[in-house]
Amino acid sequence: MSPALARTSILAAMAVLAPETALPARPLVTEDAPTVEEEKFELALGGDWAATGEMHFDACGTLKAGLLPRLDAGLSLPCGLGPDREGLGQAQGTVKFRLLSLPPAAVALATYWNFDGEWHREMAVLTLAFTRVILHFNGGVGTSLPARASTVGVWGAAVDVPVAGPFCVAVEAYGAAGPGGGATGAGGIKVAALESLTLDLGGGGRIRGEAPRYRATAGFTLLF
Repeated sequence: MSPALARTSILAAMAVLAPETALPARPLVTEDAPTVEEEKFELALGGDWAATGEMHFDACGTLKAGLLPRLDAGLSLPCGLGPDREGLGQAQGTVKFRLLSLPPAAVALATYWNFDGEWHREMAVLTLAFTRVILHFNGGVGTSLPARASTVGVWGAAVDVPVAGPFCVAVEAYGAAGPGGGATGAGGIKVAALESLTLDLGGGGRIRGEAPRYRATAGFTLLF
């Protein structure tokens, strides 16, 4: 398939999206309900430039596999550079199970954890896929396990809007409610460069609390 036809086919799929159909999540932080197709893989690579008190850079690669028709699992490996970063980080795991797919809605449960046992997060995810707008809503809890365990509420809301040609605009807000929590607003674009390759670029900034002052991100998602 030619690149032009590939981009056209992806845009057409966006316009009539079924709620169980996965679109690349990057550059969004908010999770979506679709899962990777059974016996297929999704590779996402990206880098974030963010500022809290100092500037730092984070890169992360995530590989997901569709294990069953409604179940996928993934492994992420982060790496950081900056005054408060220590290079290669701890591997992180994720599992997502799609409970319901009844157009235009899909509902999933997802869990995320750090393999050194420092934290884990459980979340319910709702995606509503309409003709030209896809909405995502997250709600759950995140638990940190240092000397004293702490739990906060985590949330997110996002919208994907296919626009002209291969472009899709994404906007979101996400954060944590509780001690040390905060909220971030962000947005970006997704570009269907090839049939299975999507490029992304985005940025955001603090709304309140202890979220990074600003953040920029770029990366890609490959389906195979």
